[in-house]
Amino acid sequence: MYLDSGYLDMAKIINTDATFVFVVGARGIGKTYGALKYLIEKGDKFMLMRRTQLQCDLVSKPDLSPLKSPLNDMGLDFKAVPISRQNSAYYLVQGDETSSTPFCYTAALSTFSNLRGFDASDVDYLVYDEFIPQKQERPIKEEAEAFYNCYETMNRNRELSGRKPIKAILLANSFDMANPLFISLGLVMRAEKMVKTGQSKYIDKTRGLALYIPQKSPVSDKKRKTALYKLTDKSGDYSRMALDNVFVNDTPDNVITKRLIEYVPVVKIGEIVIYKHKSNTTYYVSRHLTGTPKNSYTMSDNDRKRFVRQYGYLWQKFMNNQVYFENYLCQVLFDKALAL
Repeated sequence: MYLDSGYLDMAKIINTDATFVFVVGARGIGKTYGALKYLIEKGDKFMLMRRTQLQCDLVSKPDLSPLKSPLNDMGLDFKAVPISRQNSAYYLVQGDETSSTPFCYTAALSTFSNLRGFDASDVDYLVYDEFIPQKQERPIKEEAEAFYNCYETMNRNRELSGRKPIKAILLANSFDMANPLFISLGLVMRAEKMVKTGQSKYIDKTRGLALYIPQKSPVSDKKRKTALYKLTDKSGDYSRMALDNVFVNDTPDNVITKRLIEYVPVVKIGEIVIYKHKSNTTYYVSRHLTGTPKNSYTMSDNDRKRFVRQYGYLWQKFMNNQVYFENYLCQVLFDKALAL
């Protein structure tokens, strides 16, 4: 998984036999640099996408772009030419020569739906960089669905005409295991298990999905002695995220196995069922349905508002340590159901 230099072998990872390749790892181990350098060398056109338009705009500035380092190391430069208010085309520059065709386009997930009629027929790869938001970043409404719509717009019907699908490479630091895409794709529990067991690679051939969570990075070990990580303390949350690939925003709370026979179903919302104990004031959240709950809701915005209006008291129960969860995913879905 690692090159002799200690950085990730992104060429090998990208060439995994999967259409959707997720790489979630510590900071500075070569995720973005390695992916961009490999694709530029390969000569296949790609889309470089970020979550927000502001992030996308910054990428178009040569001094702030992640393209700067790999291109400098290759003796190349680039210029960005706006092709709409939301995205740009990148052209390679070598000396006084500028290439006649772009090697890369930029886009933002938050505004991609505004790119009416965008033709991505010449794009072979989608690099979605930093797909896991930091805690202070605003969420995008229906974020996973927005990504699926973006991919559908780019991929269109190329598979129906015998072409290969666009390969999506999704890169992120290990901020939040319970991010929108992992929740939607059912990868939260898989990622949690991988971190606990030290597993670095998971392949689902049926779904065309690969998940990499690199462990024991040689680069991270070297960085422990640098200034920032001395300052933040080796055992602090930032160091654990940046060096040890620990998902620091994930805090399992009251996760325990309970016998459903001791509980009665109260309400179902989305994928979870909330039960109340038959003889005390505790509640249990599970993905298994036993019995018939009084009410059932979807996770649509309006249904969640109805749920909160009727069952908002459950948050206070949780704060009083009276709500238990079958697993961490149930806790995540419970939080999401009550968040407006």
